[in-house]
Amino acid sequence: MSRKGICLFHKAWSIVISWIDFTILNLQKGNILSKFVLNFQLHNAMDNALILSPDGKVLKGVRDKSITSVIVPDGVIEIAGGAFEDCTSLTSIDIPNSVKKIGYHAFEGCTSLASIDIPNSVTEIGWQAFYLCI
Repeated sequence: MSRKGICLFHKAWSIVISWIDFTILNLQKGNILSKFVLNFQLHNAMDNALILSPDGKVLKGVRDKSITSVIVPDGVIEIAGGAFEDCTSLTSIDIPNSVKKIGYHAFEGCTSLASIDIPNSVTEIGWQAFYLCI
């Protein structure tokens, strides 16, 4: 048995293959030619674009201000103040029902963000959270 780690990237998705188990069996006895076990996880590359608190409950910001769309991971309860400040190319964001708070200046200067659906779970929106948006 051999184990090998590989990482493949394609557009907005990444496939992380953590190990491969490949076994060849005896063909003459009618056994299966090979057994191929692949253990992988499919991750949205967006996960690497967001800066989250260690417990994953606070979305603190983005690594690249030129981001155009965001899917906030389920389980995030707060979008921190200034998290998307000056992300001028941001056109869409999907906020899950787990979010309860949007911090001050969270989307300040997001001039391409024409509309946003805020779930009913949000009970607090900080001062000037959408300042200088369209």
